[in-house]
Amino acid sequence: MQERKRRAAPAGTPGRQEPRSDARVREISGLATHLQALAEKEKAEIARTLHDELGGLLTAAKMDLSWVQSRIQTPQLRSAWRSSAACWMRRWI
Repeated sequence: MQERKRRAAPAGTPGRQEPRSDARVREISGLATHLQALAEKEKAEIARTLHDELGGLLTAAKMDLSWVQSRIQTPQLRSAWRSSAACWMRRWI
């Protein structure tokens, strides 16, 4: 029997990948995973910062409203203030 030499398929042939391209695919996949992790980390940091800033602003607003309310002497004005402050709080919070 005559032995036949098998030829390797050319580089661009489907079903055949060169070792170099396998390594490149792994490298690109790793970079994509790293990029996604960085994006998620940045999103979390932005969310945390917004939460902290908004929480501080709302706390300060509530303290200011309480201070103003404590300075109102007339019962009629105090009642009007409470209803308008409650309306404001419902609208924005």
